[in-house]
Amino acid sequence: LPNAAANIGAGTTETGSHCEDCHTIIPLPFPVNLYGNTYNSAQAGSNGDLALGTPYDFHYTGCLPDANFTYTIFPFAVDQITGAAGKGIFTVTSGTAPNRNCYIEWRACQYNGATTCLANTADNCEVVFQEGIFNSFQIVYGVFGSGSDAAGAIGVEQNTTVYTQSQCNAGRPATSSQTYTLPSCARATSTPTDTAVAPTDTPTY
Repeated sequence: LPNAAANIGAGTTETGSHCEDCHTIIPLPFPVNLYGNTYNSAQAGSNGDLALGTPYDFHYTGCLPDANFTYTIFPFAVDQITGAAGKGIFTVTSGTAPNRNCYIEWRACQYNGATTCLANTADNCEVVFQEGIFNSFQIVYGVFGSGSDAAGAIGVEQNTTVYTQSQCNAGRPATSSQTYTLPSCARATSTPTDTAVAPTDTPTY
C-alpha cells in the first residue's frame, strides 16, 4: 500500500468539484503540453481523470484506451465521488516563473451514493506539471483506503491508438509516484518510468 501522504503537494484552492459523474474546469497557471498540443485549462473529473481534450462524465471501469476520451490523464479512474464531506479537487502552484509546479489533487472516495463514500475507500492522488517541461508530467499517490476497489485504470491516452497504461483493475496503485514522458506526436505506445521521488518544490500557501 503506497503511503506517500507527505509527498503530496496539498492543494489549497478549492475548484468547486463536489459531485458525482462531473468535470470541473481548471485554469492552468502556465501552458501545459500533451502529445504535442498546448492547453491553458483542463477539466478534472470526479471519477479520477484529467481531460485536456475530450472529457466524459461517467465512470469507466475498463482498461485503456477509453474511446470516450482524448488527450486525457488517468491518475486513478474508477467510480468515485468528490461530493462527500471533506472531499473535492484542489490545486496549488509552487515556485516562481518560469520554474513553477502546478498540482491538481483529488481527495475522493469510491461511490456509495452521490454524497456517500463506500467504507474505507479514501483515494488521494495528484497530477503534477512542471513549467516549461513539455510532454511530461508526474502522478503522485497519497494514502488509499484499505477497502479501495480492485478496479482502476492508471495511465494517459491521446486516442485509442496512442496511449500508455501502467495499471488496470489492480486496485490501489503499486507505486507512490510515476513520471510519464510522452511522444510529441502519434507513435507507438510509450512506457512510464516508475519512481518514488516526489515533487521537490514545497507548495506556497
